[in-house]
Amino acid sequence: MTPATPWNFGALYRVGDWGDIRASYQRGNAVALGVTLRTNFNDTKAYWLDEPMPEPRPAQVANSVDEVDWDKLAGELNAIAGYDDVAIERSGETVTIVGKQKKYRDRDEARERAARILANHLPAKITTYHIIETNLNLPQTETQIDANTFKKIAQQQPLDRQLTDSMSEKEVESNVSTETAAIEYDGFDRLQYSFRPTLAQSIGSAENFYLYELGIDGTADVWATKNLNLSGTVHLNVVDNYDKFNYIVPPDGTNVPRVRTLFRLMCLTTPYG
Repeated sequence: MTPATPWNFGALYRVGDWGDIRASYQRGNAVALGVTLRTNFNDTKAYWLDEPMPEPRPAQVANSVDEVDWDKLAGELNAIAGYDDVAIERSGETVTIVGKQKKYRDRDEARERAARILANHLPAKITTYHIIETNLNLPQTETQIDANTFKKIAQQQPLDRQLTDSMSEKEVESNVSTETAAIEYDGFDRLQYSFRPTLAQSIGSAENFYLYELGIDGTADVWATKNLNLSGTVHLNVVDNYDKFNYIVPPDGTNVPRVRTLFRLMCLTTPYG
């Protein structure tokens, strides 16, 4: 890329906190335009047609644990509170739910939803809720919720108290059932599989402005035990235009280190599994 002139000119304009635009004239023979976008991922959230926050239903609460529909309770914990692969244990006056949080980045929202569901299903005899959040079956956080305090705040909505006042994080112990705990529900799924489309792309190649590869990934996970996982992925290349990508060293002897010029090789030969 022999320059026609040693002078380069550029300008950058800050549009706002969310981004800026820039333009430049380079080497006397090229024009470049660019846009930079900024955001704070701590303040972002996903938008979807969400299930409404459960309202207190004291009249529909079971009178005893024998009347609780544990399958329905686990289904609501998944659909409304975002806890997947849920296990529910009961020991005395305490009910513990163990599961992976797959929906809410705000843990307080997930806990509140789960506590409302528990309060609408479990009898007054249950005075403590435990929520153990896991990842790959390993406990990450454990929250203890005073059921009576939570229900009082949820129903009366006092101005000087929040629902989080009934919650407290405690030392993560274990998600392994104890001898005194009754397993009311176990949604552990040993085999999981999925298919998803993939797009690998590169913009700005010398041979073609846009290079792409569209494929499908098939992934399977098998849990031999709750602590041993076997997984693998098979990739199917559906269509690409990498036949237009035939980079060679420039004839003028330029020896620029290769970066994106290795993109085709990496995408077509990277092993999966």
